[in-house]
Amino acid sequence: MAYEVGNGTTIRQLLGGTVKYTVPRYQRKYVWTDKHWQDLFEDLLFVYNLEAGDVKHFFSTFILEKLGNEGGIDCFSVIDGQQRISTVSAMLSAVCRLLIERGAQARHSMLVQYLSATDERGKYIKIGNENVDLLGEIIGDNIEFISANELRPLGTKAYHTYSAEQKNIYKCYMFFYDKIRKLIRSDRTESEIEKLMKFSNCLLDMQIVQIIVDKEQEGYDIFEILNARGTPLAQHELLKNYIFKYYKPIGDIDIAKQKWANIESLLTAKSQSALSNFIDHYTVHKYGKADRINTVLRVIKKANSTNNTKEILEDLYRKSRFYKWIISPVDFRDNDLFDKIEFTSNIYSILVYFDLKKQSQFRPLILSLFSRLDEYRLASETGAEDPEQAARLKREYRDYEKKVDAAMTHLLDMSIIELVIKKQQPKVFENKVHELARNIESGACEIDKIYETLKISITYDMFVSSFCVLGYSNKTELYNRDRTKTDIRQLLRMYELYRQGTDELTIDKMTIEHIMNDSENDIHSCYIGNLLPLADSIQRKIDGKPEFDKKVPFYRESSFETVKEFLNNYGDVGQWNENLIKNRSRELANTFYYNIFKLE
Repeated sequence: MAYEVGNGTTIRQLLGGTVKYTVPRYQRKYVWTDKHWQDLFEDLLFVYNLEAGDVKHFFSTFILEKLGNEGGIDCFSVIDGQQRISTVSAMLSAVCRLLIERGAQARHSMLVQYLSATDERGKYIKIGNENVDLLGEIIGDNIEFISANELRPLGTKAYHTYSAEQKNIYKCYMFFYDKIRKLIRSDRTESEIEKLMKFSNCLLDMQIVQIIVDKEQEGYDIFEILNARGTPLAQHELLKNYIFKYYKPIGDIDIAKQKWANIESLLTAKSQSALSNFIDHYTVHKYGKADRINTVLRVIKKANSTNNTKEILEDLYRKSRFYKWIISPVDFRDNDLFDKIEFTSNIYSILVYFDLKKQSQFRPLILSLFSRLDEYRLASETGAEDPEQAARLKREYRDYEKKVDAAMTHLLDMSIIELVIKKQQPKVFENKVHELARNIESGACEIDKIYETLKISITYDMFVSSFCVLGYSNKTELYNRDRTKTDIRQLLRMYELYRQGTDELTIDKMTIEHIMNDSENDIHSCYIGNLLPLADSIQRKIDGKPEFDKKVPFYRESSFETVKEFLNNYGDVGQWNENLIKNRSRELANTFYYNIFKLE
């Protein structure tokens, strides 16, 4: 392994000279937040306020791959340190703007050399982040000395064409601009320009360890060694490093990087934590649950040889699409797993419910179900030249498709009965779910094992007594929760499906109507027996009408079978009261127990 270690190196030396640093697209996005920025600012402020100038802040290690020399420019790829070098660039840009605003051209020229340089082709920016194009624009706005009134106005509208994810680096820029501006105005003992230069010196004099490798793979070796003893880096970062380190053939490493970038792009569009959650749930469904000692990387390494990294990446790439459907159900509507649209509609509604509930314990198992179905689908499509064998493969795919739909419905039923009605904690059956996920994925058990392992058990009396007090309210604190509202919407959807026979009502589109007006003084108004699903257009017509007989004509406009049934049973009662609410709650409980959940 050939590498150089720079002892006593500083940010000033790192960014000085004719150099160029690139953060490759496959590296993680810019994810630092206010906490990281505040910690760094406080560290620099500590150095800034010291009387003596012999204390410097240590800014960790930078691992760089030497790419060569292009037109007199020494070019490097940043293997480790991408968050820090991007943050430093944003900070220096903020200081440069403050110098421009104060007309300090000479001092600006002294500082801008760490952001840009000039070669035979002209001026260029020293730091490029392929994930964050906005960083280059921010630097570009501050490296030319112009009059203060020519500066681009501050505010995110100036960069409106960039995504929210990209704008995180702009938030960093604004964070340090505000902090440094307040700092230089708070102390009148020195001029603002002198204080700006004092702070920038604290920044540029931060000490680092600079490691330069000739080959990218050597950088991964060092990265792994440095992070071997517990690191704040997420496990997916370490897994990525492991895959790239041992990926074969080496000539295809760019393909591997692009696939990882695609996985990141697909999942982080939902949230910054989605990729980390996917890696955790992927590990559970494939190998078993990781913990603080047996980390994700250790679990995966133990189950594979270094020759399997290509297969690991391919499997991650394939299943990231399934996970995207799980965490973003709207994308599931365009899936190519299910041949029958009714299965897609049913599973879409279930995924919406799980997503709204932030219920993640079933994700490893759903990942296994989708993965196995995909294998059946691929087999049926590639088929065989023999027509009989092709027909058999198609039947097996259709059979498994039906089984997955039934299994998903069982998971929904179990979630409602165990978590909502019995009020169990998810951890009660978490280990069983994880074991099922692993065994179904490996083929060690059939899908029907779900019903035996995740058996639903509840007595009639317990079910009815708990079901009848389920409800939702906008006014009563006990019932005014998003999860409670989601549960009621789901139950009303299931009842409408039972009455109608077609799954046309989804919980993300439904309005909940209180037949007896919602009241913080009458708990009966919260109960499920007092609730109806209604279209929003009808709900708006009813708003402000407290009398039951005034609401009934509008109820008759509804096409929902639940509402029609209610009118048939109660439309002529004249006055809606607590006893009728109790009666209807019990009727609904009976229908759910015997006909929808089929508990007997």
